[in-house]
Amino acid sequence: MRKVALSLLAGAALASSAAAVEPGAPEAFQTDGQWRLSTLEDGCSVARDFVRGDERVTLSIKRIHPRSAVQFAVVGAPIIEGSGSLEAGFLPSDNLHRFDRVASASIGEREGVVFAGRLFPKPEEGEERLEASEVTDFVIVDPRGTKTTLHTRAIDQAIAALDSCVTDRLKDFGLDLEAHSKLDKHVTLLDVGKLAEAIQRGYPKEAVRKGWDGMVPLRLIIDGNGRVVHCHVTNFLTAKVLRDAACDAMKEHARFDPAKDAEGNPATDFAFQQVRYLTAGGQRPFSADAHGFAIRHD
Repeated sequence: MRKVALSLLAGAALASSAAAVEPGAPEAFQTDGQWRLSTLEDGCSVARDFVRGDERVTLSIKRIHPRSAVQFAVVGAPIIEGSGSLEAGFLPSDNLHRFDRVASASIGEREGVVFAGRLFPKPEEGEERLEASEVTDFVIVDPRGTKTTLHTRAIDQAIAALDSCVTDRLKDFGLDLEAHSKLDKHVTLLDVGKLAEAIQRGYPKEAVRKGWDGMVPLRLIIDGNGRVVHCHVTNFLTAKVLRDAACDAMKEHARFDPAKDAEGNPATDFAFQQVRYLTAGGQRPFSADAHGFAIRHD
């Protein structure tokens, strides 16, 4: 049995939990070099190395849209290998964020993990939102309670460079965010039922056979004719065959009522869409190419 669900402009919520501060916790990893900005096929990333004695950890933050959710990669940290959950977040904060979809990754022989969510979680009631200029550390706690602290210091310049790069990438895809902010009307997805049926028919046989399922979060760029001209996955925590199938289906079958500018002319717009693939007894599928790292379990 297989099912497909569609969700337009929806975001996934992650639960928060208290960040435990253990007495005698291991010394923090210190910065080694500057943040490195990379332009990717679908967006941009910033990465920085951290060292503690002979140990080296790489933290990478990838984003495909300004101020959207990000994909984290932490490689080289002494945290549990394999799939599972973890808690992570920037300090100072009273809470770490729980991530329940975690993929194993590697750079060369160094092992690590990839997970995705908001850069800064929504603050609890009465708590102020953390600003990038206030950041001191990035903390990861694995299911065994092993805690790794990266002394990042402020990350405002790195995130500003990341979002500037992402904005430029959008221009490459034909979307000018300044012009977009002045649109009189945004796109509307047409005939959701027909689209869901098309995606259902295209559920990859390999994924059905292997029990692969999961959520595929997408950013779509839609032209003035209401057709999807670019489709990018916002994180790579679902099997690649499903990610590819979701984008192929959107490009071929999705139709939108086009956006209009102030003069009533058709205009380029974007939309966030989620496609959930469901199988009976599905497993936890992980990707093969997040951040350009070698991700296992695909």
